[in-house]
Amino acid sequence: MQIIILGNGGALNDGLPYNAFIIDSRFLVETPPDIMQSLYREQVPLSGITHIYISHFHGDHFFGFPFLALRLFYDTMRGAVSPRIKIIGPEHIREKTAELCRLGVGEEHPLHGWMHETMDFIETAENKNIDIGNNIRITLFPMDHMIATWGFTAYQNGRALLSYFADTLWNDALLQQIRLHPKIIIADMNGEPSDPIQVHLSEEDIVTRALPFCGEETVFYGTHLKQQKQSAHLKIHYVVPGEVVEIA
Repeated sequence: MQIIILGNGGALNDGLPYNAFIIDSRFLVETPPDIMQSLYREQVPLSGITHIYISHFHGDHFFGFPFLALRLFYDTMRGAVSPRIKIIGPEHIREKTAELCRLGVGEEHPLHGWMHETMDFIETAENKNIDIGNNIRITLFPMDHMIATWGFTAYQNGRALLSYFADTLWNDALLQQIRLHPKIIIADMNGEPSDPIQVHLSEEDIVTRALPFCGEETVFYGTHLKQQKQSAHLKIHYVVPGEVVEIA
């Protein structure tokens, strides 16, 4: 399994590309406002994308969707061959993407009909399993955030390799995924002790509440940051845009 980090910034950040990554150049996780810049910067071929995962409907995770859809539409009109794309997201994902695209390109654009013909929409639900190809399946679980937000654990050939903790506060339900001992956990680590309102995980949360239950190989990859960070802890690594992570 190969993961390309497309961005690592949260909604408020010091100029970082917004949080997104892609697995095996097929399974795109999040479509933030700058998703097109990030995909082109990392030379990810759009024609290979088969699945798009939206953890929740906040703008820094979702508002780039119309521009990605529009480019896929025009590439198809020019003769590019793309697979039928599955869009995975919270309840009403079909309606929310349609609404956002109407705002983005207008009511009469042919993009809307093309999306209806070429995209399948899958709503998230707790413990739902979704096959994303290459012998990989994901299992979904809820986050503790201000709106409905979902994370997943990705299994290949039955083994947990990667967990994604999207925007969330610490909650003990995360331990169920941590105890699976995935190789890496890509986690929202936007929280800081100085935050006036605590709405995200912090490094302290991971050190005190998560690491005691990790497997020997598990490493936390922090993302969704205010600014680029480094950790002195061997089990915590803050990702950078363009980083490539290989999981065997």
